Amino acid sequence: MKDFSFLILAKLFNLAKTEVYNRNGDEFVFISGRCSGHEEIQMSYEEICELYHQGKPMTYQKLFDFLKAKEKNSRVVL
Repeated sequence: MKDFSFLILAKLFNLAKTEVYNRNGDEFVFISGRCSGHEEIQMSYEEICELYHQGKPMTYQKLFDFLKAKEKNSRVVL
């Protein structure tokens, strides 16, 4: 099991949710350099793809569905 920062996962989830609701769910995930903390977001996204998607890039819809399913089984450690 890999630990990820809750804030980074929340940013990834909101990015995927926004793109899915804007009808761009079939496009591959692109993390802009204009996002705050884009380096950490990019590294976390790459680790998620490597661990859970056989190293292949994900579409926004797949990332949204994956993070939505995982949030039910997650714990936040303070």
